[in-house]
Amino acid sequence: MTKSVPAPPQSASLRFGFGLVALVVAGGSALVLALGHLGAMAVPGCGPESACAKLAASTWGKVPLVDWPVSFLGVAWFAGLAAAWSAARGTPGPSLAWLSRLGAFGSTTFVGAMIGEQLLCPWCLAVHVASVVFWAIVEWGRLARPAAAPSKWQVATGVAAFALMTGLLAFAEHSTRGAVRARAERDLAASMSEMGKFTGTFTGRYRLGPDPAAIRIVVFTDYQCPDCKRIEGELRTAMKTHDSVSLSVKHFPMCAECNPNAPTMHANACWAARAAEAAGQVGGSAGFWKMHEWLFARGGSFTNEELDRGLAELGLDRTRVVAAIHGPQTLANVQADIAEAMKLGISTTPMIFVNGVELRGWNAPDAVLRTIATLEAKRPAATTAESDRPALALEKSLGDWREAPTVAMPPDAFPRTLGPDSAPVSIVVFGDYQEPYTAEVDRTCRTMVKVRSDVRYAFRHYPVDQQCNGTAEKTLHPLACLAARAAEASAALGGIEAFWKMHDWLMTHQGDFNKATVSAEATAIGIEGDVLWEAMQLPELLNSIGDDVAAAKKLGLTAIPMIFVAGKEVQRWKLGEENLLPRIVEEAAKK
Repeated sequence: MTKSVPAPPQSASLRFGFGLVALVVAGGSALVLALGHLGAMAVPGCGPESACAKLAASTWGKVPLVDWPVSFLGVAWFAGLAAAWSAARGTPGPSLAWLSRLGAFGSTTFVGAMIGEQLLCPWCLAVHVASVVFWAIVEWGRLARPAAAPSKWQVATGVAAFALMTGLLAFAEHSTRGAVRARAERDLAASMSEMGKFTGTFTGRYRLGPDPAAIRIVVFTDYQCPDCKRIEGELRTAMKTHDSVSLSVKHFPMCAECNPNAPTMHANACWAARAAEAAGQVGGSAGFWKMHEWLFARGGSFTNEELDRGLAELGLDRTRVVAAIHGPQTLANVQADIAEAMKLGISTTPMIFVNGVELRGWNAPDAVLRTIATLEAKRPAATTAESDRPALALEKSLGDWREAPTVAMPPDAFPRTLGPDSAPVSIVVFGDYQEPYTAEVDRTCRTMVKVRSDVRYAFRHYPVDQQCNGTAEKTLHPLACLAARAAEASAALGGIEAFWKMHDWLMTHQGDFNKATVSAEATAIGIEGDVLWEAMQLPELLNSIGDDVAAAKKLGLTAIPMIFVAGKEVQRWKLGEENLLPRIVEEAAKK
């Protein structure tokens, strides 16, 4: 009769340590993704167009049948396994073994999906590779001790940890959604209270609904924008259930191919907009709205073959529509809408106007339908588009700053400020010494400090350079970290006055920054050039830069310069050639 030989205690301890490390890696990586979903941190390498973001937005990013991010499930799953593994102390029972196999199977499936979709998210890979490694360690433990008895405490402890972590994540998700919803509701209420104050003309080329109409909706949209598709659903419902509403559409494709004011977030958005305009040219208003619906149903994406089939289904002449898509008029129409959107201060899509007033808070639940119901209760008279004129970009930009919430600025352990500490108006700028707009904003702020006694200006670092900024998606300015180090080394060697002298030189010499020129400037401000250069290499200088980078990400930085005046973020600081900061500071000083 063969007896199983218990594994030596040191083997069990070794397995336990290895398994715990694998679970910490898997759970920690899932937690990073979960915190990114909650907006608690900016996940390095997971920007808007990254593989991580695309996976999160796909069917693979949600648990089937429930609106629950896969990253949340991962955090709870690995917390449960870690608790069960701790109870097992490296000698897993059958239940834990089967759970590890289930996790490994799920991870293998998910990695296969990532490869198939060509969306290789590094954090996701870390989760799933560690999950498979943990499974291998569990099997090692089972082979080393085949007669190990199952422990009810392993499963009970794991289930308790899973339930606890699920509850914590549910609470965090609820709180985050509540905060977003509360702000959307405030914005929505403010928008509805302003409707009906403007006069002028504002409508699209094609309109659904009556003319005149009591409620006139104009939407700037992008056929590949998920939020636009959701709002389109609300608008379609409104058009079916309210005979007092008219709707017209304008284009703002997030694609640099036809829109120089936007990054290429949606590669086919320009052609989708031109396809809608072409259908309108060939088939009139009916043709436009048929194509409009077809495009949204497909997420704005189509191949030539799919377009051919779609045109046949819609009853539109293929030859004429295709010729119009590539003709000059469709591009001119789209770009006319883009130009109008820029005059109105667009910053994102959808941008919705009701009776000439921008509908802020459109992301609140059923915002469009509730707005229509509120307006209908007031029994407004039916009028034409001549009754509507939305606020132009200047008024909108100032209004956006006024309506922005006041945020708690993360503390600065290494403050670099100009102006009196008691000044009632604070300006905080997160920027990059190699970025031209940062230099322009900095020049404006330092000028205001010189001529006003009620302004205090603080500069904080956000170099778009992965040498010292791990949160940057990529390195745009390869010398930015060196420049930030030069400023901080000047402060370390010569104090705050030396910092601002070097700061001024760095902002005004972006094109000729190198060791020789920075050393010469150091000598001019009383610091030996070689000494400065040596100090720039000290690792402790990264503390100040790192603190600022972390603060910027906590505040939700998406672009630089990021500017706060009186604790409120300035969404747009420049219109054409006009710098709006002096206007905003003047208004802040009056409060």
